[in-house]
Amino acid sequence: MADLLAHPFVLGLLLGLTAALVVAVSGWNQRRALNRELRDLQKHLHTQLTINAQGNQATQQELQTLKQQNENLRISLATLQAKPDKAEQRLLYVYDRAIRMMSEKAPGFAPSWEAMLREAEQEIAQADTGLVAWVRKSFRPLRGGDAPPRIPPPGDA
Repeated sequence: MADLLAHPFVLGLLLGLTAALVVAVSGWNQRRALNRELRDLQKHLHTQLTINAQGNQATQQELQTLKQQNENLRISLATLQAKPDKAEQRLLYVYDRAIRMMSEKAPGFAPSWEAMLREAEQEIAQADTGLVAWVRKSFRPLRGGDAPPRIPPPGDA
């Protein structure tokens, strides 16, 4: 058998088989390492996708909540603006802004405005006392009850 092992063909065959075995073991180890890395990457990917899904779900819930709040605020605003007093308050605010701008831009406006304001206050005070107030209170139910009193322009009194 020693002669057989000494034969160059057998020697070459053994050397080739040894090299093939080394390459096979090395390939098998690399495959195991790659499979382990693949599992780790799959776990990492799964974890990352889970985190992203939770973040997206939280964002969607927050968006839905904000949409609901926006709708509630829009409805509340429409309701508040639909109240009768709000239209008058808004008009009063617009008039106030216009008066302030006129006072700033028109130098002669402020004294004239103050005089007209005092005159209007006196007319209202007169309308609230005496015969005019009694007639107004007596006939208000005929006019609809909540209608504001008619104040005559300065010249009709």
